[in-house]
Amino acid sequence: MKLISKKYFVALIVALATGSALGKQAIRIPLAVTQPDGSELTIVKRGNAACKSIYTLDGYLLKYDDKLGYVYAVPQPDGSIEASGIVARNAEMRSASDNMFLENISKEETAKAIEAMSLRAAESGRFQLKGKTPAFIAGSIMNTRGPGLYDYSFPCTGKQKVLVILAEFKDIKFNSKNKPPYNKIDAHTYFTEMLNKEGFDTYGGTGSARDWFLDNSNGKFDPEFDVFGPVTLPHNVSYYGRNLGNGEDANPHQMIIDACKALDGEINFKDYDRNGDGYVDNVYVFYAGYGEADTVGQKDTIWPHSWEISWATAPNNNTPGEPLELDGVYIDRYACSNETCGIIGDNGIDYIYADRPDGIGTFVHEFSHVMGLPDLYSTGEYQSYREVPFTPEDFSVMDYGPYNNDGMTPPNYSAYERYALDWMDPVSMSPGNRNLENLGSTNQAFIVKTEKQNEFYLFENRQQTGWDKYIPGHGMLVWHVDYDQQVFYNNKVNNTKDHQYVDLIEADNIQDYPIGVDGGYYEYPESTRTGDPFPGSKNVRSFGSKTTPALVSWSKKSLGVELTDIKESNGVISFLATINGNSSVTEISTDVVSGEIYDIKGVKVGSVNDGNLPSLDPGIYIIRSGNNIKKVTIR
Repeated sequence: MKLISKKYFVALIVALATGSALGKQAIRIPLAVTQPDGSELTIVKRGNAACKSIYTLDGYLLKYDDKLGYVYAVPQPDGSIEASGIVARNAEMRSASDNMFLENISKEETAKAIEAMSLRAAESGRFQLKGKTPAFIAGSIMNTRGPGLYDYSFPCTGKQKVLVILAEFKDIKFNSKNKPPYNKIDAHTYFTEMLNKEGFDTYGGTGSARDWFLDNSNGKFDPEFDVFGPVTLPHNVSYYGRNLGNGEDANPHQMIIDACKALDGEINFKDYDRNGDGYVDNVYVFYAGYGEADTVGQKDTIWPHSWEISWATAPNNNTPGEPLELDGVYIDRYACSNETCGIIGDNGIDYIYADRPDGIGTFVHEFSHVMGLPDLYSTGEYQSYREVPFTPEDFSVMDYGPYNNDGMTPPNYSAYERYALDWMDPVSMSPGNRNLENLGSTNQAFIVKTEKQNEFYLFENRQQTGWDKYIPGHGMLVWHVDYDQQVFYNNKVNNTKDHQYVDLIEADNIQDYPIGVDGGYYEYPESTRTGDPFPGSKNVRSFGSKTTPALVSWSKKSLGVELTDIKESNGVISFLATINGNSSVTEISTDVVSGEIYDIKGVKVGSVNDGNLPSLDPGIYIIRSGNNIKKVTIR
């Protein structure tokens, strides 16, 4: 099986529309498949669980025909996309009639049809979050942070019990897709340890999922994963995972229903309703065998995702169906991922499959959705590779980071995720010489606010150690966050190239994927990614209103903050911050070292820790430290 070694793809003509899906994105490696007529075709997968699209290397959208294999897709007058009946070929193998047929396919109409698919998915409630406007956590998170977290998101502080079920199919059992020596593993023991064991290092792991969440929350979130099963489901995998015409899996929610019913006598589901609202907080299912995201030819298996039973069973676009009820509580919100790790690379001749139990990368990504976080990779639709946003990729666990170290070492949450989850109070930038320690060990970050509420910059230090060992560069990462409720709710955070809403600022200002020699795929840009941090591989020593890139709001207004003499020494970032009178940076003068901060209405808005203040709007505040109360003015 011939393939293109070490090449990764951006679609030339159109990319995928995903609605508001929440899930792991497809592996980026071009995949060689054998068609029923014996010809070889190189395809590329894009997207996630809501809508999976497949393309030729030069960007033509494909459909799968059970008899013909992959055929070209064509837009229809009603806005749908149908199979053409013309067998797809690699560009160099196409006949004159093939090329004539492709010339008559309207790329614009195809793009419009994909956009219509996206809108239908969003309106139908599939993969929507309860199909209603999200509520936000009360308190300081409401007006000062982004994104707000959905009111039914999994509790993200304190000790929390998490329900995990292992499920196998009639035709696919645990270990059946694992190759020796990995096919003698006790699934219950492995997943219990992968999720809970301190220092879990099997297959090159860096720690367990519990270790990851403890480290990233700075000890604020301590999950205990209760693993049950394996249980055998009543159907073959194809019943749950076969692809429908729109690319969605057929009945993935039924896997959750069947798994829960099978364990009803063993599990008291009421134990997993931690907030007493009558709903189980979440059910997570590991299913036997491969997942569709990181394999080729596995059309019948399930794509890792997060969803709700009520919307999977919705009778119409506007009305949710009924969740499952067991033990007097409802089971609705769920997430799932595969047992066996799939493709991890290629050797120039064939794909390299790990064929061992998957690591924590996919789980951490999917469970982050459970806690209310959106995807940071592009989930949008595009007519040209030049329109594809240059997203954080391996720097972010909400982008391509779950694949780091072959899925065993997901990167740390950035300051953005920690701030959104209320695991961090970034310190307002103040003038003078400043040091920034490693985020992974100190949970430290700076913030600079803009003139717009919920638009701000976060500054963090990322080093290639611990969970960040496999990120592509080290130094100061700068994030430009612009929280828009509808954009975040629809999971389209980084779909617009010229306005990403959680935008990683590239210090070297390189924001495009290099073009491959055939114009349809690109070399993975590791060399450019090392230039993303400050000072980074390009030794970028300044960042301000006149630099490129510039420290300005999306409205192009200066923030009055200039950073110069940016240096990295022994893993510590240092710089000189100069702040002028137009800055939105707040200042406070108080001798209070620690305490709780309240606004004049008595609402708690943050804390003072070791003299460090959270970001607050200008105004009058009360700081309570023990029996001492002090009024302060922030300007």
